[in-house]
Formats: sequence, C-alpha cells, structure tokens
Amino acid sequence: MLIKVTCPHCGQQFPSDDKSEIIRCPYCAKRIIQTEPIVDTGQVTNIPDLPSVPVSPVETQQPAIKSHQYLLSSKSWRMTSTLCFSLGVFGAHRFYTGKYISGVIWAMTFGVFGVGWLTDVVMVLTGHFKDKSGAVIRRRDGERLFLL
Repeated sequence: MLIKVTCPHCGQQFPSDDKSEIIRCPYCAKRIIQTEPIVDTGQVTNIPDLPSVPVSPVETQQPAIKSHQYLLSSKSWRMTSTLCFSLGVFGAHRFYTGKYISGVIWAMTFGVFGVGWLTDVVMVLTGHFKDKSGAVIRRRDGERLFLL
C-alpha cells in the first residue's frame, strides 16, 4: 500500500511503500529519516510521475541540478562583440553591459594588460559573457558578428 511522504528538504510530496526508517526523496535525492513510524493513510492518487534521480551510496552535500535555464540579457550580442573587439582594451564593452567599475579598471590597465581583454573576447564569442545583472548575452538567430 502506498503512503504519501513530504520531504522536509524540498517540500515535494511523493508516494512511498518503504516502511523503513530511512528513505530517499526522488526529487532532491536527500535522505529522510523518519522519527515516527509511518502510518498508512490509504491510497495515494493524483501524484505526478517521479523524476529519475541517480542514487549514490554516499550522500552528497550538493543539491540536485534541476535545470539548465539561464536569463538572457536585453543587451545586443552584436554591439557587445563589436565594442569588445574594437575598444575592448579600454573597457567599452564593459561600460555598455553596465559593469562600470571593471570598465574603469580595463580603461586604466589596457584591459588588465591584455589578458582580461582576451578572456572577454573568448567569453563573448562563446556566449558566456554576462551583463551587470548576471544575465547571459547570447547571439540571437541571424545576428552577424560585427555591426558592419
């Protein structure tokens, strides 16, 4: 007979027919130690399909990865890449994306002696450069590399 268990770590409810004192949440993969014996509450209905979570013999302290979602910036990738290539050693792309403090540092040190500028070029080209709010500046469909 299935019973409904609520995970104290993630708050998700899931069915369980395990009568042991230690069970594992299928949503966050954390161990749940039952302090009271599990009392059968009847049939559980309308519970969504459980996700498949790999269970390792050793309990990890890191939370389970839920998704690979990220925020997209409203800043133009084409403008960012053009500024990075043409005036990047002066931090123009950093000023454009709202990173004013690092923009001043780039301007005073010529892109932190070229190493920081080269890192930014790679980050912009691969789509990993972020604006001030942490949103990723990605190339949109049909967007060319330069403004020309």
